[in-house]
Amino acid sequence: MKEAKEELGTILEPQNGQMIKHRLPCGNVGCHGLIDVWLFRQNVDISTVVLAPDETSNAMWVSRDEINRMIDEGAFATGGLFTCIDDLFEGTLD
Repeated sequence: MKEAKEELGTILEPQNGQMIKHRLPCGNVGCHGLIDVWLFRQNVDISTVVLAPDETSNAMWVSRDEINRMIDEGAFATGGLFTCIDDLFEGTLD
C-alpha cells in the first residue's frame, strides 16, 4: 500500500487486498530482498494516478489477454515471477 501511494499517488484500502505470492529470492551467495505480490480489487480513477519519475513508466487498464500479449512482447515486467497473467490470478478470489 505504501508503494502504491508513493509511486502512483493511489490510496489502497487494506480490506481490498490479498497477497498472492511471497518469495525470498536466494542465490549462490545467500538470500537478498523479499518479494510480496498483492492483488487489490478496488475502483481507482485512472486520471488521478500520478506517476513517480524514475519509479513508474505508465498506468492503464488492460485485459488479461492484453497483459499476456505485453508479457510475450517483453513490455510487461514480471520479474520472472509469472509467465502469464493466469499465473498472477491463480488461487485468488474472483
